[in-house]
Amino acid sequence: MGMNETPSGERIHISFFGRRNAGKSSVLNAVIGQELAVVSDVKGTTTDPVYKAMEIAPLGPCVLIDTAGFDDEGELGAMRMEKTALAAQKTELALIVFASEDMEKELEWFRYFQEKKTPVIPVVSKSDLRSDEENQEFAEKLREQTKEKVCIVSAKTGAGIAELKEWMIRMVPEGF
Repeated sequence: MGMNETPSGERIHISFFGRRNAGKSSVLNAVIGQELAVVSDVKGTTTDPVYKAMEIAPLGPCVLIDTAGFDDEGELGAMRMEKTALAAQKTELALIVFASEDMEKELEWFRYFQEKKTPVIPVVSKSDLRSDEENQEFAEKLREQTKEKVCIVSAKTGAGIAELKEWMIRMVPEGF
């Protein structure tokens, strides 16, 4: 079945999670090759989940979801977090974007998806802002915590995006 014939509920839902300004929207835009999600230096730019239906070969029809940062604050932030939690319930492949070594919140979400038996990919973003050595040290700390392969990417330069796409394809649960 093609994209237009596949109901949304039968498409794999691939979601991007992380703190505000971790680079979720930028990584999503780099993965799909278009400027879908709004990107800015202002924390909390993504207010509601952004859904993008598209085909990713060889996966076929997918829905990519960009979520609000899970460290949002205040009454409005709590409402954003509710929407992020709803997106998490629909997620069949989670990408958790790590931008700093303060990763406790990200690891909580990582464990949430593991408990749900949802495949999860740890992604170190903004690699262009660190040296190769710093990126490798960051990724190693993350590997120690998650026991998973870690993708290091830069949405700005495109580094690691092709590898991330390949890893996404390999991690898709059977049946899609």
